[in-house]
Amino acid sequence: MSNVRRKYFDSYNVEDSFIDDVELSITDDLEAIRNKLITKYSYKTQRYISGNQLELEIYPVFERPYMMPEGIVIKKETTAKQKTLNNKNSRKRLERKLHANFVEGDHWITLTFHEDNKPKDIKGLKKETTNYIDRVNYRRYKLGFPKAKYIYVVEEVNGKGKEHYHIHLIMDSHGGEVPEKIMHDAWYKGRGKQREKIGYSTVKPLQYAGDRRDFTKLSKYITKDPEKYKNQQFRLRGMKLWACSIGLEEPKKTSSDSAFGKRKVEKMAVMDQATLKREMEAKYQNYEFVESVLKTNKYNGLLYVHIRMQKRLIRRI
Repeated sequence: MSNVRRKYFDSYNVEDSFIDDVELSITDDLEAIRNKLITKYSYKTQRYISGNQLELEIYPVFERPYMMPEGIVIKKETTAKQKTLNNKNSRKRLERKLHANFVEGDHWITLTFHEDNKPKDIKGLKKETTNYIDRVNYRRYKLGFPKAKYIYVVEEVNGKGKEHYHIHLIMDSHGGEVPEKIMHDAWYKGRGKQREKIGYSTVKPLQYAGDRRDFTKLSKYITKDPEKYKNQQFRLRGMKLWACSIGLEEPKKTSSDSAFGKRKVEKMAVMDQATLKREMEAKYQNYEFVESVLKTNKYNGLLYVHIRMQKRLIRRI
C-alpha cells in the first residue's frame, strides 16, 4: 500500500464560491445534489490563532483541478469581483493581525485635518500619516519607550460636497505606560509661534466590544466595504486598504485535510448552535465557542464553515 498522501486542489476563490446561507429546509436538497457529484473531494481546515482568538475555516478541496464541479469560482476574476475579494481577504488579515498584536488598553486614535491643512493628494496624505508616526516615535524615544507598533487605515469622507480625510490608528501603549498626551501633541506642525494643530485628534483606550472579547467590531468599522459606503465613506483609490509597522506578529496558521471529514461537516451544517458549541469546546478545550457561519453553493451542494472561538483566559502582556 502506498504511503504517499493524496494531494487535493484548493486554488480557487472560496469567498465567491460559497455565498448562500445554509437553511435547514434545504439540507435534503443539498445532499441530493452532492450525491450526484462525480468529483472526488475532501474538506480542508485552516486554523488561525491570533492572540486569544481561534478561527477555523473549513471548505472543500478537490482531487483534480479539471474536475471542479459547477459553481466553483476559479481565481481568474473580473476586476470588480477581484477587488471585492481582495477587500474581504484584507479585512481578515487586518483583524487577525489586530488580535495577534494588540490588547485592551492600547491606543485607538482618529485624526482629521483642518481645511487649510488638508493634503492635496494620496501621496501627501500618506506623507502626513508617516510624519505623524515619526513624531510619535520621537516623543516615545525621549521618554524611554521603544518605537510604536501600529496599524493604520486612511479614509476619505464625502460630505456636503466636500472631501475630508481621516486617519485611524491602533498603537500599542507599552502596557499602558505611554501617555495619551504624546499622541495629541504629535498632531501639530511648525515650531514656536508658527506651531499649529493640523486637525482634531481623538485618543481612546482600545476596548473589546460588549461581552465579546475581540476587536471584530472595530476592524469592520475601520475597513468599511467601499461599495457599501460608496455614497458616504470609502477608501482612497490606489492606496492600500491598511498598513502596519514592520515586525508585527503574524497569526499562527496550520492546515489539515483530516480535521473534519465530509460526513462530519455535513452534520455540522444541520446542528443547532448549542450542539455545535458543545462539540467544538470538547475538541478545543482551551477555547470557548463564540459563533459560526455556514454557507453553501446551491449548484453543487458543498459547504463552507467558519467558526470563531476565544481562549478561556484573556491574554495579557
